[in-house]
Amino acid sequence: MSLTAMFSSSAILSVAFELFMLANARPFATGDLNGETVEVSSLGAMAKSSIAVHPGAKISTLEEVLDLIDCYGDKKVQINLETKLDPENPNQTLSVDTYIDNLVPILQRRGYADRTYIQSFDWRTLIGIKKKFPKTRTVALLDDTTVVPSGNLGFTWLGGIDLQKDFAGDWVKAAHSINATALSPVHGVPSSVNTPGYKPFTTAAIVSQAHELGMIVVPWTVDDEVTIDKMFRRVIHTSQGIE
Repeated sequence: MSLTAMFSSSAILSVAFELFMLANARPFATGDLNGETVEVSSLGAMAKSSIAVHPGAKISTLEEVLDLIDCYGDKKVQINLETKLDPENPNQTLSVDTYIDNLVPILQRRGYADRTYIQSFDWRTLIGIKKKFPKTRTVALLDDTTVVPSGNLGFTWLGGIDLQKDFAGDWVKAAHSINATALSPVHGVPSSVNTPGYKPFTTAAIVSQAHELGMIVVPWTVDDEVTIDKMFRRVIHTSQGIE
C-alpha cells in the first residue's frame, strides 16, 4: 500500500494529497489546511477537470487508513509512506521537524512501525527520522532533477549533502551515507521505454552498486508492461507499482 503523508496546519496527518488546484484554478497549500478543513474537504471539489470526480469522497487521515487495514485484519500489509515536502518552497507545508517528530510515533503507537517504509525526495526527512528513530526503514527517492544543483541554492533535495564535493556526483553512495534502506530512483526519462528519446536512469550498474552497499532498489513508477520487462532485465530487486 502506497500513501502520501501531509500534515495540516493543526498537525493532523492526512494521506494522499498535496498541492491541489481548486475548481476555479486557485492553488492552495496543504499547510494552510486546518483539521476541520481536512475533515470536510471534498476531493471532487479540488480535482482538476481532467480527473474523474467522485462526489462526497473525503481526504482520509493516516489514522483512518490504519483503521481500515486493522479492520481488514491482514498483519502482512506493508505500507510505503511518502512525506511530501519541497525544500525550495517551505511555506507550502509545515516544517520538516513536524514530520520528523510526529510521523513515526503514530506508526509505533498503532503497531505499524515495523512494516512501514518512509520515503521522500526531501532527504531532510529521512536523515532526521533515521537519527531519531534508527530502526525506521527509509527510502531515498530521487530523479534527474534532484541530483543536480538548484542554481545558487545547491543540492536542495539532499538534506545538506553537496553531491559533487562529498561524493563526486555518486548519488548511490550519497543515499547509502544517510543509511537509506532502499534506493528509489526514477526508472528513466520520459515515463515509458517506448517514448522517443527515452534514457534509462536506473541502470544495471546502479542496481549492482546499490546491492553491494546493502540497499534494495525500488524504481518508480513502472506502470506499463514493456517498461516492467526492461526493468526486470536490468535485474531490479523490486518495482513500485502504479501511483
